[in-house]
Amino acid sequence: MAESKGETAGLARTSAGVALWAGLALLSGFAMDATIAALFGIGMLTDAFFIAATIPFALTAVLAASANQALVPQFNTWYENDTQEVADSRVGGLLGSLLLLATAVAIVGIALSGVLPDILASGASEETRSLASSLIALLFLMLIPRAAAESLRALLNSRFSFTVPAASPIVLNVVALTTAILLEDRFGITAVAIGYLVGSVAQVTVLAISTWRRSIRVRPTWGFSDPDVREGLRLLVLPTAGTGLNLFARIFERFLASFLASGAITTISYAWRILNAIGGTVFFRSVTVVLIPRLTKHKGDPEATKRILRTGVRVMLAISIPLMTFLMVFAEPAIGVLFQRGAFSGEDTAALGSVLAIYVITLPFVGVTRALLTYFYSRLDMVTPFMNRVINTAVNMAFGAILIVPFGLTGLALGYVLASVASFAHAWIMTRRRVHVFDRRMLLHTLALAAASLIGVGLAWVVYNALPPAASWLERFATLAVAGVVWLIVLAISFTVLSVDYRPSDVKRMIR
Repeated sequence: MAESKGETAGLARTSAGVALWAGLALLSGFAMDATIAALFGIGMLTDAFFIAATIPFALTAVLAASANQALVPQFNTWYENDTQEVADSRVGGLLGSLLLLATAVAIVGIALSGVLPDILASGASEETRSLASSLIALLFLMLIPRAAAESLRALLNSRFSFTVPAASPIVLNVVALTTAILLEDRFGITAVAIGYLVGSVAQVTVLAISTWRRSIRVRPTWGFSDPDVREGLRLLVLPTAGTGLNLFARIFERFLASFLASGAITTISYAWRILNAIGGTVFFRSVTVVLIPRLTKHKGDPEATKRILRTGVRVMLAISIPLMTFLMVFAEPAIGVLFQRGAFSGEDTAALGSVLAIYVITLPFVGVTRALLTYFYSRLDMVTPFMNRVINTAVNMAFGAILIVPFGLTGLALGYVLASVASFAHAWIMTRRRVHVFDRRMLLHTLALAAASLIGVGLAWVVYNALPPAASWLERFATLAVAGVVWLIVLAISFTVLSVDYRPSDVKRMIR
């Protein structure tokens, strides 16, 4: 059965709307990172902050991913099969249970604040590890409101409400940024940790108001006695463990980086945050949050499942291939525009840009893998995605440890590239056994996207180098913006041609 243009357009429009708000959230996050970079540069202070933030930030990423993967289909099932009152009660029980678990984790993290930096960054200086210890308590407290926030985001997504969940990180980042600026003179780098805690409280407040306005009456309760709530918590185990493996890989990367020069931990942390923000937070999550409830709703219809999944893969390719080519070429100029001011030097820009240019190679592999894994999440199969994460982590850690010796931070990035390829291969094999997603049209579509992206970035690079050398921030921004406009124009023309239902004859005609 041919893919429906209307369904493709509908999914793309919904994803685009989510991506718009998520993009604004991304910009607010970049503003926060740029402010930290301008105030503190790359060195001991920022290394200490990112050591302290390693586990809390990773756990919030675990919450975000697990909530989307497991809670969205579970909440959707409850509201489809039961009355709203019953579903609200179950969601409240699960929310209360997660808040208790988050509080317990926060208490343990605070209790271990004196030893965690020694474990996470053995190669860092004593001063760096001591400062990190003082920051850990504030950042672990952040887990409590973030657990509630991610649960409410999943709840709203399961009811096909996507705008407020996608926009809510803007509240977090704006409040955190404002707090950090106001308190920096008095508290130094600690002001950043305070900002994230206050911002997290603001975010969950906005989400709670939105939930209430949609007449969803959810109150946190003791849910462990409810078998349905326990089943919902059980479904969270493997996604959480899988994302936890990702946390372990990031901890291992920072441990290895601690033996390199001062600032290496900050560089790898910024590169990872940028990559995760662009792919995971904005574009890829914007597609998966739309795919999962649709696949859950149509899981009894094989043709609809294949159609929706193919659409998701095409959208992921249309996002990730152009992004990859542009950022591989323009990573350093983009870092210069975002970060190079104040204490953040040109040398810092070059170091971060070179690492980011390697990391972005993963975008198509990660994007398509996430789209394929939504098939399993929609069927409440958490084992297959977990095994995918096991493969990713094993390859990442093995090759990261090997390649850091000759290549330094670039070696860590290359290890992640190889891990992403391995994850894609596993997801493709497992999906192919159940639904045939990739065919000749998909291959031609991918090749056409790659050709259009290379032409676009090539012309953009020619224009960029033809412009006068930039000295000030405004000039750097203007030259990058001109190159970006050229790139977007070429992509727009190419996408117009590609929109002809992706027939092989049309794609061939475009390539000629």
